[in-house]
Amino acid sequence: MNLRLALAAVSFGIAMVGCLFANLTYYSMVDEINKQRPRDKQLEYFGFGTKLMFYDVLSQYRSLHPLGRLRMRLRVAITTMFVGLATTAGCILLGFQ
Repeated sequence: MNLRLALAAVSFGIAMVGCLFANLTYYSMVDEINKQRPRDKQLEYFGFGTKLMFYDVLSQYRSLHPLGRLRMRLRVAITTMFVGLATTAGCILLGFQ
């Protein structure tokens, strides 16, 4: 039981680090887009309440920076987050059997 709890805590920490890096990478993408836009047409950093804005940022970043590495960094961070959360859930669910 203690090993599962420790693994769940470490996995949750890894998931939170992935979440943090995903958010920072997203803000970096918005920053890169805003550098090339006029002042009145810039995107807001905290306007990501809808998933349409998320996909809009991804497509605009892809069109402005076709070889940009932030897209791959975002994918890795999101994957790390979900793998950490799935491992945490697995440890917790297996602990209750």
